[in-house]
Amino acid sequence: MEKTIKKAEVHLKGLKEGTIQLEVSESQTILTSGLEKGLELPHSCKQALCGKCAAKLLEGEVYMKANYALNEDELKECSVLLCQSLPMSECIVLAYT
Repeated sequence: MEKTIKKAEVHLKGLKEGTIQLEVSESQTILTSGLEKGLELPHSCKQALCGKCAAKLLEGEVYMKANYALNEDELKECSVLLCQSLPMSECIVLAYT
């Protein structure tokens, strides 16, 4: 992990509520931040094992601390696990597929 930021603006697309915007600090994963704000985000294990929190990274940069669920093809298609993803850019756009 090379650079960090203080806060990121994260846009989550593909939810039943439409696109949701949330602010995420550098020390929290995107999933944890969303859950703390009361959002109903897809997840199960929170340990990079199940892949339920996977989303496609459309814009921005994240650091994924661990990955036991995504295969090489999913990684090449820019899928990330939100339970393990820390923001690395000020604006991040993700889409659930």
